[in-house]
Amino acid sequence: VPTSRIIVISFFFGITGSIVLLSLLLFFRENGSTPSKITNSESTENVEINVKPNTPTLPSFMGTLQPTSAELSAASSCDLLGKKKWTDLSLSLKSAAISLGYDECSWDFPPYNNKIEYQPWSYLKLSQQENAKILGCNEYSWNINANHFYGISWDDLAEYGVKECAENLGYSQISWDNNSTDPESTEKWWKDLSEVEKGAAKCIGYGKKTWNTAYVCDHKINFEFTQILESVDSCVMTPSDGRGDRVGHAIALLPGEFICSRNGRYRFGMDKFGSLVWKDEETNKEIILFEGQNEYSFALSMNADLVVYDEKRQPVWNLPCIYEVHFGAECLVNPMFYYDCPYLHLHADGVVALNYLENGYDDDSFWGEVNIKKVYEWEDGLWDLG
Repeated sequence: VPTSRIIVISFFFGITGSIVLLSLLLFFRENGSTPSKITNSESTENVEINVKPNTPTLPSFMGTLQPTSAELSAASSCDLLGKKKWTDLSLSLKSAAISLGYDECSWDFPPYNNKIEYQPWSYLKLSQQENAKILGCNEYSWNINANHFYGISWDDLAEYGVKECAENLGYSQISWDNNSTDPESTEKWWKDLSEVEKGAAKCIGYGKKTWNTAYVCDHKINFEFTQILESVDSCVMTPSDGRGDRVGHAIALLPGEFICSRNGRYRFGMDKFGSLVWKDEETNKEIILFEGQNEYSFALSMNADLVVYDEKRQPVWNLPCIYEVHFGAECLVNPMFYYDCPYLHLHADGVVALNYLENGYDDDSFWGEVNIKKVYEWEDGLWDLG
C-alpha cells in the first residue's frame, strides 16, 4: 500500500475518533452528572406520571448538592415568623414581608396563613427570593422554617437528611408524597409528643407554637359587625353574649359605641368624638385613653394590642400588650354564648379585664384575666381619678 494512502487513512480515522470521543464526553457531561428533575430510587415500571401542559414538575430539592456548614447554621436566621411581632418589625423588614404577601395576622400566626409558605424556595420568583433574603432566609432556612418541606418529595427529604425525622413522626413515602392520611403525631398537642417526636418536629422547622397553631386568618378587623347588633343606650349587645359587657378581638367599636358593665355604671369604648374612653356614669368621671377624631374606631388585635383606626381604617395608635398573648379558640364557652381569646370584659366594679390564654397554642394553657392597667404601658398617672 502506498505510503501516501496510509497517511490519508490514518488521518481520517484520527479525525473520526476524535469526533466520536468528543461527542461521548459532551453526552456524559450533559446527561451523566446533572440530576434529573424527577428522581425515584424505586423502579418506575407501571408508574404513570401525568403532567399538565406548561406546568413544571416538582424539581429535585437539592439534587446531589449538600448544604455547607455555614448554610446549615443560617437556617436559624429565618425564624422571625411568629417570634417577632409584626408591630415590632423595622420598616425594611415589614416592606419585604408585605412583598411576600404577609400581613399582621399571617406573620404573627404561622404556618400556612400565607399561601407563599406552601412553595419551596425553588418555586419562588427571583424577586420573592430577594425579599426573603432581606428577612434573613436562604434556600435551606426557608424550606425548614417557613415551608416545612411542604411539596418536597420523600426522596428529596432523604437527600436533605430529614427523612428520618419525617419517619419518626409517623410518615411514610405514600402518606408524605400523596398528602394522604396524617400520622397520629399530628393530632397530638406539643406537650404530648414524645421526646423523639419533638426532636423530629424541630428537625423540620416546627416548635411549640407552630405545631399547634389553630388560628386561621380568614378575616380582618370587622368594622361592620356592631352595626347589625341591637344596642341599648349605646351599649353594644353582642349576639354571642347578649349582655354588652364584653367585646372580642378583631371587632371594631365605632364612635358612640361602648361595652358597659351589667349594672350600667361603667363604660369603655369610643365616645361620639372618636376618643377611646373609660367612664363612670355615676360620678361622671372620665379617663381619655386616646384622644381621637370623628369617625375613629377601636379594636383589640389578635395578640391583644389596643389599636385605634382613623376614618380610612388605618391604624393611628397602637398600644402593645406586654404579655405574649396568643389566639385561643372558644376559651369562654357557655350554653348561650362563646368567645375566642383574647377579649375584653368590663366588670361591675369598673375594671376592664383582658381575658387570654397563657399558652394559646397548647391544651396545657390556662385562662388568664388581668386588669388592663397592668398589661399595657400607660402614661404615668393616666388612671388616677383624684
